[in-house]
Amino acid sequence: MKKAEIQSLKEKVLAGGEISFEQAVELIQLQSQDEIQTLLESADEITRRFNSNEPGLCSLLNAKSYLCGEDCGVCAQSVRFDPSADRYGLMHPEKIVEAAKRAEKNGAQNWQNQAENLL
Repeated sequence: MKKAEIQSLKEKVLAGGEISFEQAVELIQLQSQDEIQTLLESADEITRRFNSNEPGLCSLLNAKSYLCGEDCGVCAQSVRFDPSADRYGLMHPEKIVEAAKRAEKNGAQNWQNQAENLL
């Protein structure tokens, strides 16, 4: 794939289009340092166009503590572990919504809002 083809694919994506699976495979098989550099610069330009320079804020809520029936072996929520944290069942949906609204008020956004803000 030549540098001009990479540039053409970049322009297609910047215009809102997509590349094909076959084109993506060609891109990951590039060998020429010149072509790889062009690809990296193109990827950087695409990333900067479609992603904000501002960090996105999110919030996690532990809606159920410890009482998970799964035994993942690495998760502190698993019944396998005996954490010192409070244990409680699934929070009432109204409390979860309340916590989500509080997080949003404090600047957290869900991924759908973040995506919409980019368009």
